[in-house]
Amino acid sequence: MLDEPLITIDDRSVQIIYELVKEYAEKQGVSFLLSSHQDFRFEKLAIKNMYLVQNQTITQL
Repeated sequence: MLDEPLITIDDRSVQIIYELVKEYAEKQGVSFLLSSHQDFRFEKLAIKNMYLVQNQTITQL
């Protein structure tokens, strides 16, 4: 579980870190749970499953 792991990092560095996390997950066959209020950053990840948890409701995006 990574909760706001990159909140203070610039956009280019965030992209590099996301690419590394994605590559690691694919090679190792593992998943990561990322939490952020900056959902626009997740849109660039091309993740298979993305969920929004809001007011005790889970919605698949």
